[in-house]
Amino acid sequence: MSNELDFKVERLKQEATVFFPDEEVLEGCFFLSPVSDLHGGPQSISELLEEGRRYVPFEKRDGGLMLLPVAAIERIAVSEDQDRHPGSERSRYEAIVRVTFHSLKTVEGTIPFTMPPSHARLSDFLNQGGRFFVMIIQGEPHLINHAQVRSILFL
Repeated sequence: MSNELDFKVERLKQEATVFFPDEEVLEGCFFLSPVSDLHGGPQSISELLEEGRRYVPFEKRDGGLMLLPVAAIERIAVSEDQDRHPGSERSRYEAIVRVTFHSLKTVEGTIPFTMPPSHARLSDFLNQGGRFFVMIIQGEPHLINHAQVRSILFL
């Protein structure tokens, strides 16, 4: 007879701070695969969010487990190493911006992006797909949910 633990999938915990439009902030961990499908090393939080899931598991600091609706997340503060997989033969650019969310909250920072020189505009980068993009806010990387953005102002 098979034991339930035989079917357990190994996951790594990655700390993050999740921000919602209603001012709620959750601190805790996402559960990530130890192997990424896109590069060597473990899965990143952005890869988890881009898998197409509507809900992702999250463990609060107090140990409580919950499912977070991906569409409801405004932004996520992640660790310094997360979500920085440089492009191979593309140039790196940065745009200094103010993002206004539908909630009317604003954040200022830098959006780093890699694109071929022929498509080196921020709009080209933001329109290429994905649910989240990286923005550096006060030196800390954040994943910004495209669906929660009202506007982006160049500074």
